[in-house]
Amino acid sequence: MLTTVALQDRRFTYPMDRSESGHFALETTKRPVRQEIGSANREWLRGSKNEKLVCEMKRNKKVVAKLEQRIAQLDRYDREYLRLRVEFLLMQIDIALCTQYKSVMTLHDGSDLLAMLEDAMATTEKFRQWFHQYMRQGNGGNLDRYLNYGVSVNRNEGKPLRKILSKMMVLLPASLTLDVQGCHCLHEKLQRELIHGYCITMRQGQKKVFAVLDAEDARDSNRVVLQVSLDPTSPMEISICVPRKLTSLRALIAFLTGKNRKRLFSESYDPVTLFGFEGSFYCRRGIELPVAVRLWPKAECEALFQELTFEMTPTTTSSTC
Repeated sequence: MLTTVALQDRRFTYPMDRSESGHFALETTKRPVRQEIGSANREWLRGSKNEKLVCEMKRNKKVVAKLEQRIAQLDRYDREYLRLRVEFLLMQIDIALCTQYKSVMTLHDGSDLLAMLEDAMATTEKFRQWFHQYMRQGNGGNLDRYLNYGVSVNRNEGKPLRKILSKMMVLLPASLTLDVQGCHCLHEKLQRELIHGYCITMRQGQKKVFAVLDAEDARDSNRVVLQVSLDPTSPMEISICVPRKLTSLRALIAFLTGKNRKRLFSESYDPVTLFGFEGSFYCRRGIELPVAVRLWPKAECEALFQELTFEMTPTTTSSTC
């Protein structure tokens, strides 16, 4: 049965484990680690002299120094807000990476993708250790405090906070993927409009990506994969539009004003709460959007994942006598 998330309810949509003390259960998440960690990953952990890794470490060192400088300028309230938001972000990243790791392990010849995920897990853990040490805190952040502070993507953070959160994503997995598996509607009138084609758009921060499906694509319910770089300070807006049926004059005016499409579906979510989500979004008009939300360390990971998944998909052949 598909897991669903109500559009009107923008609370956390992913089940969150809590320890007895009420802290984020960061340590209870068991990471699936292979016995034989790749040599590249071991070298990275030991401080490899590889030129590419050395350049990356130097860049990360500069980013960390800049982050420490900016965090030191925050007041007490913003500092606590940042701590809670980052703790929740790291917890969700752990969930996403572990879920995807287990999924990739079932695929044939997924060693390259597994190595990338292992590197991402190690990077996230090193970031967590630095963050805990710099903020002088133990493991985890209190969930009640997270809620009481009103920490969410809809909060109007100050410019310094937004800059810090955005800069942190340079050090963390930040390739946000939305895998849409068609669009369906219970109402016959709207379903007829969708059959003629539609446009699905995802906006996250300053970036917007979209895909236009013609009538043939819409009938076949082809999958659409949209990717953007994660911005934890901005909501993820998903919308579906269909062409307007207008007279020639009105169509010309609508085209010139950029209003030649009718919006059927438009909702915003906190992208951090959706990491690892597989299910359906429902609209009050009866529109169902089956989706899967994934987070990768690099954009090319999704293409590799799709390739491995396609190879595992059974094919059927038909013959006539």
